[in-house]
Amino acid sequence: MKKLFTLSFLLASVFVMQAKVELPPIFADNMVLQQQTEVALWGYAKPNAKLTITTTWSKAKTITNVDADGKWFARVATPVAGGPYEITFSDGEKSTLKNVLIGEVWICSGQSNMEMPMKGFSGQPVDGATDLILGAKTTTLIRSCNLEQVKSFELQNECPATWYEHTPQGGGRSERNCIFLCKETL
Repeated sequence: MKKLFTLSFLLASVFVMQAKVELPPIFADNMVLQQQTEVALWGYAKPNAKLTITTTWSKAKTITNVDADGKWFARVATPVAGGPYEITFSDGEKSTLKNVLIGEVWICSGQSNMEMPMKGFSGQPVDGATDLILGAKTTTLIRSCNLEQVKSFELQNECPATWYEHTPQGGGRSERNCIFLCKETL
C-alpha cells in the first residue's frame, strides 16, 4: 500500500510539473518588450493543450496550440511605451509575469567593449556612473538584463538572463548588462 501511495504521488507530481507554463529566462518579471509591434513569445506547457495569453494593456486574448512535445509559439501586439503591465499564460494553470514595461529594446553585440560593466573597468571608470547607479530609483522606467555567457558548439534554445529594476543593486550588478528604456525616460 505504501508503494502504491508513493507511486501515485510521483505520477501526480509529474503531471503537475507538466501543467505549469514554462518560459525561457528572457521572459521574466521586470522585462521590457518592444513597443508598437507584435512580439514573439514562446515556451513549454501541457502537451496538446490550448494556451491562452492575456495582457493588462489589452482586452484581447491570444490563443495558441501547444504541440505534442509541449512547445508553443505566439505573437502578441504591444502598445506605445508604458507600464508596468502583467502578462498571464494559462494552459489550465496560470503563470503571470509582473512589472513588464513596454518601450525601446536595443540589443548590441559583437565587440568586447560592449561587455563593460556600467561602472567601467578597474582603472577605466565611466564618468558619472557611480552617481547614476547610486541614484537609481524603481520609478525611473529603466531595466537592465544580465545575460550570461554561454560557450557551446551547439545551437542553444535559451538565453540565460536575469532582469533587474533600476536600483543601485540592479543597475551596477553585472558585467554584461543590457539597458532597456521606456520611451518616457528618453
